[in-house]
Amino acid sequence: MPMDESGGRVRRPWPAAFGCWACWAFALLTVICVALLPAPYDLQAVDMSCTVATLVATVVLLSTARRAGANDRRWRLLVALTTFGGFLIALANSWHGIVHGADVYNEIELVHATFLLAYLPALAGLLLLPSELVLARAGPRSLPRPHGRHWYVITVLDSALIVGSGALVAWSTLLAPVVHRTTLSRPALAIVFSSIAIGLVLVVVAALLATARRPRSLPTLILLAAGMAVMSVTMGVYLYLAAATNGVVPAAVHLGYLVSWLLLISAALVPPPPGRPPSEPSPQTGTWVFSVRAVLPYLAFGAAGAVTLTRLATGTRADELDFFGLIGLLVFLVCRQLATIGENARLLSLVDTSRRELHHQAFHDPLTGVANRALFAVRLEQAVAAHVRDRRRLAVLYCDVDDFKQINDNLGHSVGDALLQVVAGRLQSGTRDTDTVARLGGDEFAVVLGGAGGDPEPVARRLGNIMRAPFRLGEHSYPVGISLGLVVSELSPGTGDHGAATVTADSLLRDADIAMYAAKRAKRGGLVVRRAGRPSSDSPIHLGGQLAAALRGEPGSGTLDVVYRDVVDLRDGRVVAFDAGPCWNHPDIGRVDAGRLYRLADRGGLARAIDTFLLHRCCEDLGHDTADAGCHGAAAAADRPAVLVPISAARVAEPSLATEILEALAEQRLPPRVIVPAFSAAAAEGGDPVAARNVLGRLRRHGVRCALTEAAGDAATLRLLRLLPIDIIRLDAALTSVDGEVPANRDAGEAGAGTGAGNQGRDGEGDPALADTIRSALVGAAIRRGLTVIAPAIRGERQEHRLAADGCQLGEGPLYDRERQGRRRHGPALV
Repeated sequence: MPMDESGGRVRRPWPAAFGCWACWAFALLTVICVALLPAPYDLQAVDMSCTVATLVATVVLLSTARRAGANDRRWRLLVALTTFGGFLIALANSWHGIVHGADVYNEIELVHATFLLAYLPALAGLLLLPSELVLARAGPRSLPRPHGRHWYVITVLDSALIVGSGALVAWSTLLAPVVHRTTLSRPALAIVFSSIAIGLVLVVVAALLATARRPRSLPTLILLAAGMAVMSVTMGVYLYLAAATNGVVPAAVHLGYLVSWLLLISAALVPPPPGRPPSEPSPQTGTWVFSVRAVLPYLAFGAAGAVTLTRLATGTRADELDFFGLIGLLVFLVCRQLATIGENARLLSLVDTSRRELHHQAFHDPLTGVANRALFAVRLEQAVAAHVRDRRRLAVLYCDVDDFKQINDNLGHSVGDALLQVVAGRLQSGTRDTDTVARLGGDEFAVVLGGAGGDPEPVARRLGNIMRAPFRLGEHSYPVGISLGLVVSELSPGTGDHGAATVTADSLLRDADIAMYAAKRAKRGGLVVRRAGRPSSDSPIHLGGQLAAALRGEPGSGTLDVVYRDVVDLRDGRVVAFDAGPCWNHPDIGRVDAGRLYRLADRGGLARAIDTFLLHRCCEDLGHDTADAGCHGAAAAADRPAVLVPISAARVAEPSLATEILEALAEQRLPPRVIVPAFSAAAAEGGDPVAARNVLGRLRRHGVRCALTEAAGDAATLRLLRLLPIDIIRLDAALTSVDGEVPANRDAGEAGAGTGAGNQGRDGEGDPALADTIRSALVGAAIRRGLTVIAPAIRGERQEHRLAADGCQLGEGPLYDRERQGRRRHGPALV
């Protein structure tokens, strides 16, 4: 059986419809009895019908509450208490009518006022009716806030003010002259009048609730309010006729009570609605509705006061009820103001709490809880200013987790997140409260050791020892290396302004970064200490200059070379193509991999030069291999493999790229199919797709195929595949995880081309089932478009077979890696 929004069973609509028809058939039968029976039997028929209706209403409410969900059950139980109280009253009326043959209202005494308490559960039931907060149409700042108890108190007080003001006006203008001439007992008049007022309060409460909250079941609220309204109107008509005719009221008037109870039964029979989908926005309404709701109680009180003052001004005699009623309304108004103050205080507290939470989120890392880059920059600037002013020692420690990418890929991103949290916790526990520990992004942390009275190097070595302890991740312990770089700045009292000016937040962070990379090259878990402001041969600025010199071919700056990785046919294991990437053999620091090389190139504006070098070197190698093999003509064109040449995504939209590629092919007399320009989907997301389509279209017209790398299941990849003339795609490494096999690090070239913050993966990363689903959909779409699919990061044969079964034609990764530099003999061409 289907369930409602709170876990209860949803009833089918036909029993509810049958119950409603039965109720109104019963009402019609009662009307016929009243029309045909003489007095007092007509009144007894109505009283007995009301007794039956209230009993049925109680049973229906209790039975539906038993099957309803938690939220829907509460109001049903509370309204059932009210209907049971009505049953007791109707039973007393029936007994009195049968025994005495007269209306019970002349026998009402003050003790019977306890029956008014039966309305209180109905009031609580209305307030607890399942509903959703309605927002004003004021833009994104209208955030949903739960209503506190003050709001419900204000709603009840507003209803009392509105109804009380209307009742005072009605008493002064209509009822008072009639009541003074009647022989009805005062207790009867007071209790009936109070019943009318309380019933109208319930109706107004329902109306006010509808302005600020949208009920899950609008028919239920309407039927409940209509039942209370009919009962109040019936009592009002009875009171007026009884006062005007000295208690002689037609039995037909009592039919209103029966109608009110039948409306409550109909409300109980309405099936609970299904829950609102989480994606559906919260209901909204105009701000004028809230404005009218706020001023309505004051307008009603003002109208009642104006009527009373007008009567006094015109010399009309006002009785005690007018004055006591006005004083009572004034008390309600004061209580309402006090409740409003309490609600405003609660809202201010929520705003203050939200402001503090937003401030904390803006300056702290959500994963680890330590300071983020923004707060770190502020704290470092403050520490540098105090350092320059007081000439006290300042140190900055830079930390990086060794091989964090492999940890992420081999153990999963949840373990990687846990590792980052443990690293942050150890850094915080090993430093003082006055120090600032921050996560700068990914697996990089930094610590500001400001105002250090002693030598900060022992502090850094103690942190290193703490970090070298095995990390408990899940059910196992793992040794994880942490590379630490410490920069220390000391300004003696005799240091001039020039020396102080050279110490900046950027320079300290740069020197700490240089020291950390030096520690990473030296050994795992090492510490390198530098003095602020001293030049280093491996600083990014120095290396950037040497890289520019190496690109120009100047001696003493090292040599640039190309590393080729095999791309194999997954069906038979043949090498069909190669994936090219740059590397730099530095004379001092050794080999610089493609990732660091691309970062240096981006920082120094050398990305175009790297692309040009890689393109021409690959063409030269292909040309030399062809000459060495002695192949010419069509046979040479068929035997030559294709080489994927990474191109900066920013250049894809430049018309000069197509000219450069075609000229390089013509210079080596190579067929256009052997060079495949490859660019990253992640990096090309923000480019100009129209210009890129024109450039790649020109290349395709000349026979040059293009590849899209890091293709994931995100919107950017699908948009590029739809707009650009792509022939080959290489999946994102996160999509190649299969049955427990984990993706290896992405190619160095790709790592350098793409940037990211934090430890958040792309679509499917960290979830093998989701990765399988996205990969299958993406590969299927590529095959339907006639594209060749390359699966990277293949580490095992099971992974290889699964990817081949999913439709990937080609693959690369550690399973096939046999790095060769320079010239090499190639296999068959890329399919």
